[in-house]
Amino acid sequence: MTAAFLGRESLDFLVARLSWPVPFVRWRAARALRDLVDAPATRTEATDQLLRCLASARCESEVCTILTVFLMARPVARPASSVLATTLLHPSILAKVLLRHLGGTGDLEWEQAHSGAAPDEFEPEAYFEEFRTAHVPPILSTNLTWLERTSRRPFMRQWAFEWQKLQERTGVPRTEYPYYFDSFAEVRSGIIGQYIQGQGELYRSAYLRTLALAVERWRLPAGLAETHAMDVVPAVPGLFEIDPVKRPAWLGDIPERCAASPDDLGRFARELIDVSRSLEMQPVSLDIPIDSAVTQYGALEISSFLVTDEFTIEHVPEDRIELADFEAAFSIGGERPETPLPKYSDDGPGAAAPVCPSMLPQPYGYWQGHYFATGLPVPASYVVPSSTHLNCTRSGLELVNTDRLVAKTAFWHDRWSPDYPRDGNTRCGVCAMLEPALLEAAMTRLGRRLVWKARIRLWRRERDHGDYNLVERIAVLRD
Repeated sequence: MTAAFLGRESLDFLVARLSWPVPFVRWRAARALRDLVDAPATRTEATDQLLRCLASARCESEVCTILTVFLMARPVARPASSVLATTLLHPSILAKVLLRHLGGTGDLEWEQAHSGAAPDEFEPEAYFEEFRTAHVPPILSTNLTWLERTSRRPFMRQWAFEWQKLQERTGVPRTEYPYYFDSFAEVRSGIIGQYIQGQGELYRSAYLRTLALAVERWRLPAGLAETHAMDVVPAVPGLFEIDPVKRPAWLGDIPERCAASPDDLGRFARELIDVSRSLEMQPVSLDIPIDSAVTQYGALEISSFLVTDEFTIEHVPEDRIELADFEAAFSIGGERPETPLPKYSDDGPGAAAPVCPSMLPQPYGYWQGHYFATGLPVPASYVVPSSTHLNCTRSGLELVNTDRLVAKTAFWHDRWSPDYPRDGNTRCGVCAMLEPALLEAAMTRLGRRLVWKARIRLWRRERDHGDYNLVERIAVLRD
C-alpha cells in the first residue's frame, strides 16, 4: 500500500495499528503511513487523517507518535510545523524536539503541561509501583531516580501523581500482562513478549509531564530534560528504514547441527568460521536463531576479538555495549562515533577488545526494541579507518569510507514473533561483516591477534509444560 490510495477504511486500519500492542507492528504501520504521506497521490488524504489523529490524541505520547510519522516523511511532504503545533492538544518537551527537527522554530508552550506539584499527602498507588518497570522500560525509573537523588526533589512521587491524573482523565484499563496474546502457561514457564499497552502510553506521558514540572518549578535545565525525554522517542530516522533480509544461505544447517550436539560447539563454530572465509566480506559478529523446527528458543552466537599476546584462551572475553551519541543529529547515521581502545581492556591475563561492540544509539526509538535486544554489532572505530560514515539503508547498516563500502550489518527474521525467553531475544538474526584487509590492517596496527568466542543458548524442557531450562555452552577459539 504505497502509491494507490485504498480508501478511508484502509487509513483507519493503519492508524489503529499505531496503537497495536506489538512495537514491531507500530513501526511497520508508521512506515506505511509515511509512504502514503510521501506519495503525491495519497498525501492529502493521509495527512488529513493523521492531523485528525493528532487533534484527538489522549495524551503526550500519542501526540509524539503522530509527529514521528511526519518526521520520517520527506520535508516537501510534511505539513507546516505551525499547523502541527496548533493542532496538538497535549504539548511536551519531546513534542517540541520533534517539531524542531521537523523544521519548526520550537515555539511550543510545554512548560506548564503538568498537573502541578503532588500534594504532601499524596501516596503513589500500589498499581503504579508494581507496573512502572513492566509497562515501560526500567530506564525511565532509573532516570527519575537519578534526578531525585541529585536534586533532592520528589521526581518519582511526581511521576506517580501525573500518572494518576492521566488515569482519572482517560480511564485507560489497568491491565496486567496481555495473556490474550500469549499462553498463560508459557508466561509462567518463562516465556514473555514485547508489548506496549494503553498503560504504557500513560506512563510515558506522565514521565514527560514530570519533566515539564521539573523545568518550570524545580529549575531543571531544559537541555537535561530533553536528554531524558529521548528515552521515550518512538523512532528516529535511519534505523526506521531498515528491512530484514533473508537468512544467509552460507550458514547452511551448521547452527541446527550444533543445537543437536551443543557439547561440540567448538567444532561447529570452527566449521562456520571456515565456511565464511570464502565470502567477499568476513563475518565478524553473528547471532543466529536456531531453526524453529529444531527448537523454538535458541541461538548460536559467534563474535571476534582483538587480543594481546598475554591473553589466554581460558580467559573468556566479555561482550561489550557501546553508547553512540546521535542526539544532536537526531538520526542514526553520520560519522562513526569514536571508541577508544583502552576502554575495552579486561581484567585478567592480557586484554581483549571486540571487533564489533554492540552499538546502542542515543536516541534509539522503542518501536525497534527487538533489534536493540538482539544487538547492533558495528565494527569499532579502532578497527575501521577514520572518517568512516555510518549509513542506514533498506538492507541494513553500512560503513562507508570515501564512497567505498567497508562493513555492513544486516538483520533477518526467522519465523519472528514478539515472544522470547527471559534473558533471551526474539527470533532476530544479525550478521556484521568487514572487509578482510581492514581486519588484517587493524591487527597489525594494534599489535593484536584474533580470537573467536562462540556461545550457544537453548531453552528446553522435558515435557510440553513446566519451566524452560537454559542449556549454555561457550567456546573460545584461536584464529
